[in-house]
Amino acid sequence: MKKTAKNSAKEQLHQAAEHKRIKREQELKINKEQHVVRFFAWLIAALGVVLYINTLGHYYALDDFSLIIENAVTKKGFSGLKEIFKTGYRFGYIFASDNNYRPMSKAMFAVEWALAPNNPLLGHFMNVLLYGITGFFLTITLYKYFKSSSLAIVTGFLYIAHPIHTEVVANIKSRDEILAFLFSILTMYAWRLFVEKKKNIYVVLTALFFFLALLSKESAITFLAVFVLIWYFFSMKKPKDFVMPVIGIAVSTLLFLVIRHAIVGGLPSEKPSIADNLLSAAPDAAHRFATAVYIAGLYLKLLFFPHPLVFDYSYNQIPIVGLSDWQFVISFILLVSAFIFAIIKFKNRQPWVFGILFFFITFSISSNILFIIGTNMGERLMYTPSLGFCLALGFLFKWFLKAKDGMASPKEFITQNSKLMIVLSVVVVLFSFKTVTRNTVWKNNLTLYTNDVKLSPNSTRTHYYLGNNYAKDEMVKGKTTTERDSIFKLGIVELRRALEIYPPFVDAWNQLGVIYNKMNNANEAMKCYQSALKYNPTDPTVHNNIGTILFQTGNFEEAKKAFTKALELNPNYIDAYFNLASVYGMNKEYNLAVQTFQKTIQLDPNNASAYHYLGITYQYMGDQAKAAENFEKERLLKGS
Repeated sequence: MKKTAKNSAKEQLHQAAEHKRIKREQELKINKEQHVVRFFAWLIAALGVVLYINTLGHYYALDDFSLIIENAVTKKGFSGLKEIFKTGYRFGYIFASDNNYRPMSKAMFAVEWALAPNNPLLGHFMNVLLYGITGFFLTITLYKYFKSSSLAIVTGFLYIAHPIHTEVVANIKSRDEILAFLFSILTMYAWRLFVEKKKNIYVVLTALFFFLALLSKESAITFLAVFVLIWYFFSMKKPKDFVMPVIGIAVSTLLFLVIRHAIVGGLPSEKPSIADNLLSAAPDAAHRFATAVYIAGLYLKLLFFPHPLVFDYSYNQIPIVGLSDWQFVISFILLVSAFIFAIIKFKNRQPWVFGILFFFITFSISSNILFIIGTNMGERLMYTPSLGFCLALGFLFKWFLKAKDGMASPKEFITQNSKLMIVLSVVVVLFSFKTVTRNTVWKNNLTLYTNDVKLSPNSTRTHYYLGNNYAKDEMVKGKTTTERDSIFKLGIVELRRALEIYPPFVDAWNQLGVIYNKMNNANEAMKCYQSALKYNPTDPTVHNNIGTILFQTGNFEEAKKAFTKALELNPNYIDAYFNLASVYGMNKEYNLAVQTFQKTIQLDPNNASAYHYLGITYQYMGDQAKAAENFEKERLLKGS
C-alpha cells in the first residue's frame, strides 16, 4: 500500500510538471504568434500611411469648407474649443447649427487651425496618421478576439487597402468617421484586456474610449449591439467579464445622450430635401423601401468591386424603384440571404457570421431602411460596416486556402501560407492601385467636381458643386474681364443643368444669382433670387443676397429690411451682420454701425474686413485712437 501511494504521489508530481511544461510551451507559442501578428499590424499601419501619403499636398475639399476654412468657430482656434463642445457640428458656418453633435473632430480642426492657419497639410497628415493607427489596433484587436493570426492579418490588409475608404481619409472633414471607428475598436481592445488581466483600469478605458467614439460621431451607438455580439460570440461566461465593462459603456452612452439632447435636442422631425436625399421623392413607403434596399445592393457591389467611386449620388443619379424592379429584387435576395444564413449559423460562432452581422448592425443607422437620414448614399458611410465585409471575406480566404496559424515568425507565416499570401497580395495590390489613383481626384474641389460630374451626370448636386466652384473668387483672381465672364458662364451652364434635374433646388437658384451679380447683371440675379424664394421663402442666404443687390443700387432702406429679415431667420448669420452694419454706416447711423460690426467680430474674430470697416466708422466718428486700433488688428489678421 505504501509503495502504491508513493508511486501515486510521484505520478501526480510528474503529471503536474508535465502540465506546467505544456502550459509553458503553449504560452511561448502564443507569445511568438502575438509577435507575428504585431509585426504584420505594423506593416498594415505602414501600408495605410503609404497609400494616402499622396494626399498630403492636397488642399481643402467639399465639406472641409463648412467645417474648417469657412467656419468662424473653428477658425477661433484654441479660444473656440469651449464653444465647439457647446454647439452643433456645423455651428459657425452660414446657418446657425444643425442636429449633429460631433465635437471631437471639430475640436481637432480648431487646434490644427491655431497651429497652422489656412494650411490643410496638418489636417491631411492627421487623417493619414490616424488611419495607420486604426490599421494597427484593428489587427491586434481582431487577433485578441478570434485567436487566429491569419484571419486578423488578412482582414487587416483587406480593410486598410479597400478603396471605398478614400472619401474618408482623403477628405479632412471625415475625421469624424475615422475617430468614431478608431475609438470603437479601442473600446473592444480595452474590454479584452480587462478580460485577460482583470484590472479595473481597463473598465475605465472601455468607458472612456466609447464616450470619445460617441463624441466623434453619433453612429458609434450601433456598437451597443456589436457589444452584445461580442458577449455571445466570445463566451464571456464569468459575470465580471461583461457586467463591469457593460456598466461603463452604459454610463458613457447615457452621459452622451444627455449632453447631446441638451445641446442640439432630439432627432430632426422634418425629412431631408430631395436634393439631399432622393428617397424623399419616393411616392410612397413601398418605393422608398425598395430604393433603399437597391442602394444597399449598390454598396455591396462597391465592396466587391470598388469602381467607379463618386463623392455624390444625389437626385436623380439613382432612380426610384419599386418592389417589382429587378434591381430591388436582386439586392433584396442577396441581403436577406446573407442575413438568414448568418442567423441559421449563429450558434456556430464563426467569424464570417460575426462579420455579416457586424455589417448589418453598423449599416442599419445609415441604410435609410429604418428611417431617412440626411443623404441617400455616401461611400463614407461604409467606413465602419466595411469591416464586417472584410472579416467575412478574410474568413473565406482563410478557409478556402487552408491558412495556418501558430507560426513562430513572420517568415514562417509567409512560407506556410504561401497560397494565401499570393492571393491576398493580388487583391491588396489591385485595391491599393485604385486607392492611390482615386486620391488624386481629391486634390481640390475643381479636380473632384470636374471628375465626378462625369461619373454622376444625373446628380443635381455634382452640377451644383461644380457651378458653385466656378463662382468662387479664387477661380477668377487675376483674370481679365473676358476670362472672368468665360469662367462664370461655365458656372451658369452647370447650375442650369442642376436646375433642369431638380427645379426647386434653392441653393442652385441662389448661386446662379450670385454669378449673375458678379457679372453685373443685377436684373437676372434678382430673378434667380425670387425663384429661390418661391421654393423657400425662409432661406436667410437668399434674403441676404437680395439685400446685397439693393445695397449696391443705393436702396439702403430696402437693403436694411432684407438684411434684418436674414438675421431674423438666422440670428448668427455673420455676413448679414456685416452687411447691415454697412447700411448703418452709409446712413450715418455710426453708433448702430459700430455695434453691428462688433457683433460680426464677436461671431467671427478672424474677420479682417469687419475690423477694417469698424476702423473707418470710428474715423467718421472722430475717434482716431480706436480707428488705429482696429486697423492694426486688420493688419495682424492679414499678415497671419
